[in-house]
Amino acid sequence: MQKKMKKIERKLRKLIASLQKHEPDLVITEQPSQNLFVANGGLDCGVSPEELRHFCAEHAAGTFDIYVRIHKPYSFVHFDSIQDAITLFEQFQGCKPYSLEKNVTFYFLYVQTVPNVVSTNPVASAPVGLRLEENFVSEKEELLLIQLANDCISLCPDGGSKLKNRTVLHFGYDFIYTTNEPDIEKPAKQPIPDLCHSLCERMLFHGFISALPNQITVNFYEPGQGIPLHGDNSPLIKGEVVSLSLVSDAVMSFKKDTNEHYSLILPRRSLLILKDEAKDIWKHGISSKKYDLACDGRLLKRDKRISFTFRNVGPAENSSCSKNCCDCCTNDTGQSVTDLNSVENVYVHQVYEQIADHFDQTRHSLWPGVKRFIESISNGSLLLDVGCGNGKYLLCKKDIVNVGCDRAFALCSICRSKGFNIFQADCCDLPVLDDMFDAALSIAVIHHLPTENRRRRAVEEIVRILRPGGQALIYVWAMEQRRDGNESFYLKSGKRKEYSFCNDDEIPSSSLSHSSTSKEIFPVHKSRQQFQSQDLLVPWKFAKSKFNKSNDIDDKRREMFLRYYHVFKENELQSLCQQVNRCIVVESYYEQGNWCVILKKEN
Repeated sequence: MQKKMKKIERKLRKLIASLQKHEPDLVITEQPSQNLFVANGGLDCGVSPEELRHFCAEHAAGTFDIYVRIHKPYSFVHFDSIQDAITLFEQFQGCKPYSLEKNVTFYFLYVQTVPNVVSTNPVASAPVGLRLEENFVSEKEELLLIQLANDCISLCPDGGSKLKNRTVLHFGYDFIYTTNEPDIEKPAKQPIPDLCHSLCERMLFHGFISALPNQITVNFYEPGQGIPLHGDNSPLIKGEVVSLSLVSDAVMSFKKDTNEHYSLILPRRSLLILKDEAKDIWKHGISSKKYDLACDGRLLKRDKRISFTFRNVGPAENSSCSKNCCDCCTNDTGQSVTDLNSVENVYVHQVYEQIADHFDQTRHSLWPGVKRFIESISNGSLLLDVGCGNGKYLLCKKDIVNVGCDRAFALCSICRSKGFNIFQADCCDLPVLDDMFDAALSIAVIHHLPTENRRRRAVEEIVRILRPGGQALIYVWAMEQRRDGNESFYLKSGKRKEYSFCNDDEIPSSSLSHSSTSKEIFPVHKSRQQFQSQDLLVPWKFAKSKFNKSNDIDDKRREMFLRYYHVFKENELQSLCQQVNRCIVVESYYEQGNWCVILKKEN
């Protein structure tokens, strides 16, 4: 017994010395007090507030309050009766309560008062650029989003990406956690769902964001899980970062390099907006704890939680070309584009989102070869039009099941408004079962893909989704606009009614990086002329009536969009298809400035 008492005394002396060093404002007293310091009774020792409360209730006749300190191995208890404090101090000093889940030993000290705040870091005011909008979504919308998240993760073969402290799912683009930045070269397997698009539009309408997000990360947290302190200041992340909290509340911590910190409760259904310093300078995270200590002193028990994080991502600004960089150009905001996959995002995906309405108004004519192919499909067959645009080919034959998909959400919305069977998808990663369709189309799609690997991948996906013996038709723009002495319709057409090409002097200076030292810069194509390069940018220009008729350069920039094209040489498309497993080229032909291939999936 004497040996045990000496051990307790040594432990208490160490505790007092440690507290005097780390908690100099805490007054320890030898005289009995209503306030007890409970060593090893904190969250960091695995002792929950409920366990500590249950332990005290078993031995205290009166009422009491428990004060838990987050990130600390101790707690404080204030008893209304000093006798209750004496009882615990004398009877359980140096004991291991049998009722606790963890095998810990309690040590008690009397203190004069329970501190309101126990912290060694300066507490800052809210970071500049932080905004919280409570009840951004309704309870009904929350249920729909939860169902969406659970459905999407259940469809993943591996049940989502399992990280150390949570499970994640991505829409739009994947995320590289080793560098904490989006993988803009790797579109996610799942495009952004319609429900999320409507939320993004609402955020934009209310001014919470300056541009529509094109990347979403869904985080799934089990009770006690969190996310380490991190920053969203990658140059690939543009503008604001927005997080929507679902299912339960959580406390988010913010920390600055100056050691300032700030905490904020994120209520369920609330929207957190981070920009400026809050995004670029402050780190933020959620501790992996089963309980949160709110800044107002409340103790919050963790529950399951789901969050949707919305980002607008794209190539870094002012980045210089690497030695292996094939192309260097800037988009219409002066943003540098230094790799081919970024070119596809900036000069294809983003452009078609913006020109979708005008594209729909001007695209009605059908290529004769495409019409013949569709009419040859047997009644009752299932046809998929990959990159269907405004869906003009989905009306050709009513005796088959017509399904379309497109990468542009705006074009999918137009098709849906017309009553078509439509879904959003990347042509290189179709969310479709193998051997599902009897026939497929890819009309004026593959020539928008800037790498040979992605062009081949697009053909592979078409072959994959075809049933054995099924056929597909592919059209791409041809390098050869003159053939057998005849000009294509494109060269002969003159100024086309639906849109006009423009001369170099009409292009805003910020549209391209006219580097005199770069020999491989993309040229801007001049209208109605033979192509001078296989890789080029083709202007899309709205009619003057679409916008103001002002000659101001800002108005011109609004009217102008540049689209990337890789125009195909003779036999190039045929050769590409022949590289694909189980792909048989049935026919290859030329039609009005396009190379065309009919292929069949081998049995």
